[in-house]
Amino acid sequence: MSEKLKVLRSEIDSKVAMFSRQSDNHKAMHRNFRYAAFFFTAISSFLAGAALYAPEFQTTLNISILAVSAISGAIASIEGIRKPDELWIHERTFYYLLLDLKRELDFESADGISEIEIQHYFYRLQSILESSGSKWNSDIVGSPIEINESQQT
Repeated sequence: MSEKLKVLRSEIDSKVAMFSRQSDNHKAMHRNFRYAAFFFTAISSFLAGAALYAPEFQTTLNISILAVSAISGAIASIEGIRKPDELWIHERTFYYLLLDLKRELDFESADGISEIEIQHYFYRLQSILESSGSKWNSDIVGSPIEINESQQT
């Protein structure tokens, strides 16, 4: 096996692992934010019902409702800023693109592969990673990447 093929496989494996780890983290973050929002909404509803049922504790319960609603709003705001659901989908999409590239490379190189074909797969890897960065920057961050001529290869 050529050194370039080893480097390419190693690079693909490291990017697959990175996208897998990051997507798993963002999936967990997304679910935790959602569960917290559901929990605090339920608590707020329960406290509102209790305030109607026990008017003698209405002031204390109303303050509690206000505090729980503020926490719920903060959670929703942080989730909106962090965008874990968008990041999770983005990372999982590119994870699968990289797995497809790896599977194709493994298949094509099973009986040997030329240096030109290795370069072709390397450029495809680069293209996938550049696409990921561009999509992340334009869709998630919200500002398109401007590449000047000195950055282009």
